[in-house]
Amino acid sequence: LNMTQNSLLYQFRTANVVTKLIAINVVIFLLVRLIGFFTVTEPYILVSWLVLPDALEEFIVQPWSFLTYSFIHFGFWHLLFNMLWMYWFGRIVLNLFSERRFLTVYLMGAIAGGLLFVLAYGLFPVFEYSRGYLLGASGAVTAIMVFIAAYAPQTEIRIFTFTIKIW
Repeated sequence: LNMTQNSLLYQFRTANVVTKLIAINVVIFLLVRLIGFFTVTEPYILVSWLVLPDALEEFIVQPWSFLTYSFIHFGFWHLLFNMLWMYWFGRIVLNLFSERRFLTVYLMGAIAGGLLFVLAYGLFPVFEYSRGYLLGASGAVTAIMVFIAAYAPQTEIRIFTFTIKIW
């Protein structure tokens, strides 16, 4: 068991930033599920302080949620497709740019997605009578996709059996 732990730790330490982010997202997802399984309370209630609330007065007491919301996923399919898109497009970004650039775009995408969410709930009257919260890495993954599509729009990517240009 100790050798496996060391091996997994070594693999994590030597992995690229995309693989590390995928591993972090999966581990957090599994931890939330395990906590929810072993408690009476729903797991979403337990992580409510990590998701991004829609109200400015709630956000003020948990400003870290501008980043933490992007590591909490609603369900398996939500996590799976976010991580697949990040893996596919992340490989292209890492072929052209540094890991630091990838991480910068990823984190700025998460922050920008959160900011747009809070602004939309504060500015648009359609949201006046509804409550919500934001979770998932979709904003960060979309930022990676837009970043590489703007930089190299003619690049082709193979998704399962389809080859498409990323523009």
